[in-house]
Amino acid sequence: MSSSIRSMRNHRILPTVVLLMMFAASCASSGTGFDIDSNSAEGESVEIPVSAGDSVVADAVSLASVVEYQITESAHIDPPATFAQSPSVGGDHYPFWQNCGFYTALPVEGAATHSMEHGAVWVTYNNAELAEGELEALAAMAIENDRLLITPWDQDEKLVLSSWGAQLRLPNVSVGDPVIDAFIDAYADRDGIPEPNVSCQGALGEPPENARTLSDGSILDAVWS
Repeated sequence: MSSSIRSMRNHRILPTVVLLMMFAASCASSGTGFDIDSNSAEGESVEIPVSAGDSVVADAVSLASVVEYQITESAHIDPPATFAQSPSVGGDHYPFWQNCGFYTALPVEGAATHSMEHGAVWVTYNNAELAEGELEALAAMAIENDRLLITPWDQDEKLVLSSWGAQLRLPNVSVGDPVIDAFIDAYADRDGIPEPNVSCQGALGEPPENARTLSDGSILDAVWS
């Protein structure tokens, strides 16, 4: 294991038990629908309204059906990391995070999950479904908002928006649709996640092409899949 990975294991501010207690208290007060008692792979649908101040929004997407999940595990683990959802929405993950930004290369899922623990929103795209100019629009989103991790992913939907404990799958929505901003506004760095507002830079990845480069310039070993 490289010295970069060892040092990143020590970044946590509070022990896991304390974090989970804080998580439970925050969820109880915020009304997010999370239940700290158990994990759930099924999730619970909620609705996130798009601001009435946005430009005209089709009725079909003026209210987005977001699925929220009960996430009770957030330990740092060695590989392999496995998740109930694809892309992940939380759980035990790797001790380093994926640097936020726009990528054309696949990320490390266990690292991307760590980024969401820090409050980032992970936007995954199916390149084959993007219209002309939409890839560039995604890259521009990452420049404008440093809390976004935007990567390709093996998925049927054109776009999937994920944060710690929540996911919105969008098969037909165009990049730039107000529903995307509505999700980001609602779920980036929200109360109730283990480590909101923590940096998602200085760890793994050099956007846009190098998703497996560590901060010391070395390449992450393939065992961290």
